[in-house]
Amino acid sequence: METKDLVLLMLIPIMMVSVVIYTDRSPSITGAAVAQEEKESNIIGAYSINPSFKARIDYNPEDEYKTIKDNLDGLIEQCKSSQNIEQCFKDKANRLQWNCQEPQEEGADILHDFIDKFRECISLEEDGVVCRFSLDEKEMTTLIGSFFLLLTSDAQRIKAEIIHGKTWTEYIELKNLVYTNYNERDTLSEIVNSVRIKIEYTGKKPIVEDIFAVGGSDNSKIIRLSKTFLLYKKGDEIKFVVAEAPRSTFEAPLPANKIIDLPRIKGMKFCAKSKSGNQIYAYDESDNTVKLRDIAYKFAVTFPNPPTPPPVQVLKAEDKQKAENSVILIWNKVKLEDGSDVPDFSHYNIYCSKNTLEDKSTKEMKIEHLKPTIGVRSDKNYDEWVAEVNKCGKENMQDGVEYYFAVTGVSKSGKESKAVKQATAKSIDDLAPGVQKIILINSDNFKEEGISSACINLPIEKDKKPGYIWVGFFAPENNEDEITDISLKEQLTYYLHFSKQSPITADLNDCSNSKKCVELKFVPKDDFLNPQQEIDLRTFDKLEPYNFEEGQKYCFTIAARDNNGNVIKTLTTPYKFEKPQQWVELESKPVTKGFFDEK
Repeated sequence: METKDLVLLMLIPIMMVSVVIYTDRSPSITGAAVAQEEKESNIIGAYSINPSFKARIDYNPEDEYKTIKDNLDGLIEQCKSSQNIEQCFKDKANRLQWNCQEPQEEGADILHDFIDKFRECISLEEDGVVCRFSLDEKEMTTLIGSFFLLLTSDAQRIKAEIIHGKTWTEYIELKNLVYTNYNERDTLSEIVNSVRIKIEYTGKKPIVEDIFAVGGSDNSKIIRLSKTFLLYKKGDEIKFVVAEAPRSTFEAPLPANKIIDLPRIKGMKFCAKSKSGNQIYAYDESDNTVKLRDIAYKFAVTFPNPPTPPPVQVLKAEDKQKAENSVILIWNKVKLEDGSDVPDFSHYNIYCSKNTLEDKSTKEMKIEHLKPTIGVRSDKNYDEWVAEVNKCGKENMQDGVEYYFAVTGVSKSGKESKAVKQATAKSIDDLAPGVQKIILINSDNFKEEGISSACINLPIEKDKKPGYIWVGFFAPENNEDEITDISLKEQLTYYLHFSKQSPITADLNDCSNSKKCVELKFVPKDDFLNPQQEIDLRTFDKLEPYNFEEGQKYCFTIAARDNNGNVIKTLTTPYKFEKPQQWVELESKPVTKGFFDEK
């Protein structure tokens, strides 16, 4: 049988795919997708591949190659229209058993991630633009704690290395390390000796804790750089951006700056083990041995990388009126720089803390240490979003506590915008106890009852016994909104208003006139705290201090006041809670909310 070379190349329209036959223990594909468009084709990316060896074999792999290509064609066809192409590829790879089981080199992965985005910025056709990227797309499990990514000049190129137990090194074809600021971005190119990037392991993500450049002949000059990677591309130069510039300048909308979020192109690799049963003698440096090895096919696919949603620029927080332990957040929808909607948009994340989210030194929002409290989505993309929040993290909110909020946008591919605005609010308890049942019984044994108000005649004296009216009532079951339960532990005070002929229904919060109102206080007992238990508190007759007139009709209205002094001020018959305008606006923009747990 004719021998075949082990290295094969397969190109597929829309996406570029390289297929290389490897042994199952050979080094993995190195590097990440290179965002370098092919000008004369519809291929949108390339992948950097370094085979460890080439060999010649005595069987024809074309049948297996064709099977892999057909399966890959089908996979791409199914996933190319998916909202989350990367997740679709992962799901399909699991079903086809195309997962790559390789030793993790997380230091190398993070280094390549940085290098590839840096190179992508260099290769952009646009000029006078800002490249913006981060490292948080990677998840780490072995690189625990803090470590540094160090950039130094090395013989007309830039050396990049990560040292964390072992050293990973790459090179960038760039002459000098330089930085700039906003006002002089096109003219200032200050050369420095090195750039040091401190990376912290936070929630499995590599978060940049600090970036600074070191300059001067004795390395004594320290320049703080933006912790979000901002690289200003002008001509052949790539300039780091100083820390004080980003928020008000380099992140400004067009036409102040053109910001390009990287990477534009992402890549994913697959490994398919040969089913032929054939093996080859091959050397592999991982075990420093030449022996028979299974054959595996390793190939990669590149695909468009949807942009990160822009940050939420307008955010307000306010107490939810006529409510307890909750606030209202209001924010404007995120838009692209040209004012259009974000095509890949999924939902908003709401972050909450009892401490400020603003970094004192940089004035930037820091939410990396927090988990979102709530995710908010809707079928309608409102220009102005409104949502009620009654949790902060995993805890229920408490009245009187100052809370700090940030809102971020999240794409369907899982990318989350930066938090650039903070809003703060306290929840204030201004919700009164609700209406309650009142019962009147007079000395003639007539009975009247109602909701908060009832009227009955005061009988005439019989057998030298004055006529009387006994008043009883039940504790309110709900607050005035008729929705939320009233706390049975709350020590309520009752205002019992009385008058001749017609009930008092207004100014129920005023009990200063002892001839029209009596304030009833008591130490709560179990029976008083049970809404089903009748409370017997007062008997009214012609004697002091009430001096009621026998034969006249008297009306009584009961109103409960809570610890914060909240009481229904006006009683309607039948009673109907009047929603604040804030509630109307909230209900006019319905959203679906999901609370995040530990997972």
